[in-house]
Amino acid sequence: GMITTLPDENVQIYTGEVSHRIIDSKLKTRRKRKFEKVEHLEFKTVHSGYRVSIDSITVEFQAVDHSIPGSYSLIVETSSGSILYVGDFRTHGVFKPKTDVFKLALNRQVEAVICEGTNIGQLSSPLSEKDVENSMVRILSECNSLAIVDMSPGDVDRLRTVCKVASTLNRSIVVTKRHKAVLEALLGVEDLNVPEVGRDVLNYEDVDEKLRRKPSEYVLCTSFYNLREVVDLSPPPGSVYVLSSSEPFEEETFIAFKRLQNWLNLLGAEAYHIHSSGHAYPWELRRSLMTLRELTDLKLFPVHTEYPEAFKSMFKNFFNVIIPIRGACYTI
Repeated sequence: GMITTLPDENVQIYTGEVSHRIIDSKLKTRRKRKFEKVEHLEFKTVHSGYRVSIDSITVEFQAVDHSIPGSYSLIVETSSGSILYVGDFRTHGVFKPKTDVFKLALNRQVEAVICEGTNIGQLSSPLSEKDVENSMVRILSECNSLAIVDMSPGDVDRLRTVCKVASTLNRSIVVTKRHKAVLEALLGVEDLNVPEVGRDVLNYEDVDEKLRRKPSEYVLCTSFYNLREVVDLSPPPGSVYVLSSSEPFEEETFIAFKRLQNWLNLLGAEAYHIHSSGHAYPWELRRSLMTLRELTDLKLFPVHTEYPEAFKSMFKNFFNVIIPIRGACYTI
């Protein structure tokens, strides 16, 4: 990621323990690029409620739910007032934080909110994790061959869901290298309840031959539209592929996904998209932000959205919505 390009100047990285472990596992499992290095970085792990002061600014971390565990919102206290940086969040997931960061922001009388709007301005399928489970059971119960589920290696909630589905259908879970690395990195993290490789899930490299002989007994978990296992296994007709992450939106990933689709079509496999977003749906954003409506002249900055004007239209009657411009400075 981008942190590997930071300069050699005693840079301190504040991150949750889970995020640190995931970053470490990803760096170990992917091909290292020449410009990527982390040896010069000093990682400091934080927890919900942790506060760190840098000169006159104090930053407080508050845990929020997201598809990747260990995500945080930040309350930034400055001499001019406080700012809530929401980060990536949702309220429809499995994890329920002890502290509602929006209620805390109201109590702190924040002057500005920087808020994501990933799902604003586009069609959303507001599925919960339970909806994902039920849909997978319905589809995969009709599958008499190999079931493949493509999902982010860091989405532990989704993997637990797939484990439930596999148990219901009397299938064994098989994970590939990226999933295995993340699971091993997160094993032992308190309250995370991570499936254990060798006990709860199987390593692909250990059972690939069994999987070829009896594909109907397994659910194979892959990630990032990876073709390797699909080409290696050549799943028989009647196999089912489930994309259980966001659809590709960058050119590189779109090409990879189309290549995978072509292979699946050649093999006679069915393909479905069953996913619960890692980001807040519009109704969640509205409900969460309305917590702050009594704050006078609150500045609201939409980020992480392709439709900032739609975001502004939704909230301009309640807040001073400011669409940020690259390179511009704003005061509170």
